[in-house]
Amino acid sequence: MKPARTWLGVLALAAAACGGGGSNRDPQAMTRHIEEQSRAAYPALPGADESATLRERGRGIFKAAGCELCHSTSRERKGMSGPPLGGLAEVMPGRHDNDALEARRWLYRHIRDPQRFAGPHAGTPEYRGAFMPPNTRLNDDEMRALIEFLWHLP
Repeated sequence: MKPARTWLGVLALAAAACGGGGSNRDPQAMTRHIEEQSRAAYPALPGADESATLRERGRGIFKAAGCELCHSTSRERKGMSGPPLGGLAEVMPGRHDNDALEARRWLYRHIRDPQRFAGPHAGTPEYRGAFMPPNTRLNDDEMRALIEFLWHLP
C-alpha cells in the first residue's frame, strides 16, 4: 500500500509542476506560447534547396503522423472526414495579408492546436463532427517538413 501511495504522490507532484497537463494554464499565455513557437520554427521562409529537402521528409511525416487517415492531398475531399489539403499555397497567403511566411506560421499553430487556431472549415455543416486532435509530438524540424510538404501540394 505504501509504495502505491508514494507513486501517486510523485505523480501528483509531477502533474502540478507541469501545470496539470495544461488544463489549468492561462489560455492567453498558451496562445502566446504557441505563437512564439511558430515564429521560432519559421524565422524565415526556406530557400529552394531547403524547401525541397523538407518536402521530401514531410511526405513521410504526413503518413507516419496519420494525417492521410482524414485528409486527402488533392483538392478533392474524396470522402475523407477532414478538408482536402491540395492547393494550400494558393489560398493560405490570401488569408494572411499575402504573407507566405505568416501563413506557414499560422499552419504551424493550427496543427499544434486546431481548436485554439481554428481553420476556415471549423463549425461548417460540411465538417460537423470532424475533430483534429492537437499535435504536440512533432518537433519543430518535423513540423517545418510537414508544412513544406503541405504547402507544395498541387
